[in-house]
Amino acid sequence: MEKINILLVGDQAENLNSLTSFLDPLGENVLQANSEQEALLQVTERDFAAALFDVQGISDLETAALIIQPERGRAIPCLLLVPPDFNLPEFFNQYPIGMVDYLVKPIKPERLRARIWPYLELYRKTQELILGVNNWSQTTERQQNELHYGVAEQSRNAAEKANQRLVFLSHASQLLSSSLDYDATFNNLRALILPELADIYSIDVLQEDQKLQRVAVVAVEPIVETWVRQLEARSDPLLLLDMPAIAAGKSVFYETISRSVFESFAQDADHLALMQNIDAASEIIVPLRVRETLIGLLTVVRRSSKPAYTSDDVVLMEELALRIAQAVDNARLYRDAREQRERLQVTLASIGDAVIATDPYGLITFMNPVAEALTQWQQSEAVGKPLPEVFNIINEASRQRVESPVDKVLREGTIVGLANHTLLIAKDGQAIPIDDSGAPIRTHDGMIAGVILVFRDITERQQTEQERLQLLHQEQEARVAAQAANQKLQFLTQVSTILASSLDYDTTLENLAHILVPQMADNCVIDLITSNGSLTRVAVAATDPAREDALRELARRFPPDPKASSTRQSIIQKTPRLVTQLTDTYYEAAAQNSEHLALMKASGGKSLLIMPLLIGEQSLGAISLGMVDSGRSYIEGDLDLMSEVAHRAAFAVQHARLYREAEAARREAEQANDLKLQFLAMISHELRTPLTSIKGFASTLLSTDVTWDTESQRDFLEIINEETNKLTDLVEQLLDLSRITAGQLRVRKQLCQMDDILQIAITQLKLIALYHHLVINIPSGLPLVMADPQRIAQVLGNLVANATKYAPPQSQITIEAIVSTSDLHISVSDLGPGIPPEHRIKVFEAFRQIERPNDHYSRGAGLGLAICKGLVEAHGGKIWIVDQPLPGTTVSFTLPLT
Repeated sequence: MEKINILLVGDQAENLNSLTSFLDPLGENVLQANSEQEALLQVTERDFAAALFDVQGISDLETAALIIQPERGRAIPCLLLVPPDFNLPEFFNQYPIGMVDYLVKPIKPERLRARIWPYLELYRKTQELILGVNNWSQTTERQQNELHYGVAEQSRNAAEKANQRLVFLSHASQLLSSSLDYDATFNNLRALILPELADIYSIDVLQEDQKLQRVAVVAVEPIVETWVRQLEARSDPLLLLDMPAIAAGKSVFYETISRSVFESFAQDADHLALMQNIDAASEIIVPLRVRETLIGLLTVVRRSSKPAYTSDDVVLMEELALRIAQAVDNARLYRDAREQRERLQVTLASIGDAVIATDPYGLITFMNPVAEALTQWQQSEAVGKPLPEVFNIINEASRQRVESPVDKVLREGTIVGLANHTLLIAKDGQAIPIDDSGAPIRTHDGMIAGVILVFRDITERQQTEQERLQLLHQEQEARVAAQAANQKLQFLTQVSTILASSLDYDTTLENLAHILVPQMADNCVIDLITSNGSLTRVAVAATDPAREDALRELARRFPPDPKASSTRQSIIQKTPRLVTQLTDTYYEAAAQNSEHLALMKASGGKSLLIMPLLIGEQSLGAISLGMVDSGRSYIEGDLDLMSEVAHRAAFAVQHARLYREAEAARREAEQANDLKLQFLAMISHELRTPLTSIKGFASTLLSTDVTWDTESQRDFLEIINEETNKLTDLVEQLLDLSRITAGQLRVRKQLCQMDDILQIAITQLKLIALYHHLVINIPSGLPLVMADPQRIAQVLGNLVANATKYAPPQSQITIEAIVSTSDLHISVSDLGPGIPPEHRIKVFEAFRQIERPNDHYSRGAGLGLAICKGLVEAHGGKIWIVDQPLPGTTVSFTLPLT
């Protein structure tokens, strides 16, 4: 038969030549048309089985429309070769099924030949039918009948079959391209595949974790679909990927499936019964591939009631699989693009520059608020419009329109920028000077999907440029300023070196003051805030030694006051204080008296700058600078340099203080370790002494070589009993301390009188103070307190016991109680050596004992006062050592009144 004509249409000769080479193996006649006119001329002169369009834009679709439905002659099916994300569904809906199909670029030769082959078959069968009809008209009646029932019928059936196949594939293309939700699309294939092509079909998609996910499974009968899903639950879909043919990208074809196949795969009798119920008699498994990558599987099954599949069915299913694979890939690309677009829009909407995005055809798809403000177009009205209509730019000098940067990006495929002196003409006609840049938006495979345009209003920049030009004559002054800046840098370097030279900030701040004088001041004083909120002067410097002495004398006699007017704003309000010219009024407002005023005037200056030392929001103190006889005053420009100096000084002070605190913590930790070792030694002694006595007297009593009289035995037992009581008391104290530390101390509070507490404690108190004179001065009728009588009695016992250890024998120990506004104050006093002030807080720490020279007092375990503190605080009270001259000690604690 004569070769069949295939028409290639496009304006890119290189692309048409490549397509021609792809189709040459078909052995048909391939013709090219480089324009719409040439294409229309070709279709009027000869017949074509199909026309292939290298689609670059909307105009190519208009040419295709003319060829699909020409004014005269035969309609020609069209295959559109389109770029990614090209919108085709509306174009499909305009024509009968089978007349339009498409392939997404880039095109593979084998896919193109497979897609064009049905058109050739349809054309060939149609021509055979026409030829048969012509021959039939020239034969006898008998021959005509033979031809009618023979060649013509065969040709008609073949043509009809080819046409049905083409219609099916075209319908499948439309259905798959109608939605980017491939789950819904796959389920829509039910009417297309069932029941003509299969009794059962399924589609599996390969996920990122390389596992197959079944996105569609459909059967003619619901019960069969249920069986298939049950079978799926008992099968490993990954086994399909291990098939050599699937791994090689080829289809698996089972023309017939025998019972032995079921038996070889069955896991058990139920599994076999399930497969037999499904009754799969013929099966085709086709890999879904995109760009040589496996993305899933299409499986179709016929039951025994239908004819088995043929090799033609395999070809048809492979054609369908190509379209399904493309649909899956498009859906994934759409999903990724949508997520990227959403992220991009959020980003672009929040940046400070104006941003406009377009599609590959220069139509606006996005504008951020800045772009809306500059162009005076709202995004809602600008989307879909050509860029030049909204982004109207002209040359500032010539007032001529400037080429759209989007056109330039699409043409060159690179980042481009506007020429200088470009004006944006806003919607209201306002001309705004701008600069911009445009960049291509590319898909994952490098195709241009649009353009992003970023621009900004440079009105202020132009004004700045004009100002710069006007200030060129001040170049010499700028050089002087640069030299001054360099000197400041050197000065700050010197400051940093001094501040870093030592962790003793008293020394470093004194050195800093002598750097600031005379470079920044004639007088300099540095004050720091102490822990109690007062100010202490740590550094003084002056150009005149006599004035420096006067400043020191001023600080000694009249210490700096943080509430004084000169420091309130800088230290309390954490803001610098600059006084260009000091007046008598200023000194008079700050002076405490006439003597203070005289000293201030004698040591003060004519201009003042106070800079707070700040670490974040914390004020550490202030640097005060004064100008006296240098002939200049402080100005705003001095604040920047002194702010940097103050910041570095504050950092050095903070660093030094943290170092001191760390050192103190380290020493405290070492002391705690020493205390622990001392406690272990002490507790060993405290335990060993009574145990030794108990062991000694118990052994004596048990000895058989000596017989003791009853009185001696009783003495021994009393000693054992006394020493056992000591051990019991020590263990109880340790248990109480443990409960206090763990927060598990139980206090049973109740309303009670102080007399009730004394009645519980009096016997033990008298026993403890047996060798001392115990005096109890507690008036009757004291208010009720909410307390645990047993625990407060324990506190009194511990305090009296502690007093007896250090007070001389027969000396007085006094217990007193008085009432305040909301508390009952109870005190225990003794006439012992007393507790030095530096130890009056530490004695309440567990195991803490005071080292005394020539200490001949009996030392305990160091637990009594710690337990007292825990018990009192558990009642909501406080305990402390009263501040009084030595000797003698008074321990006071409070109990809240009801």
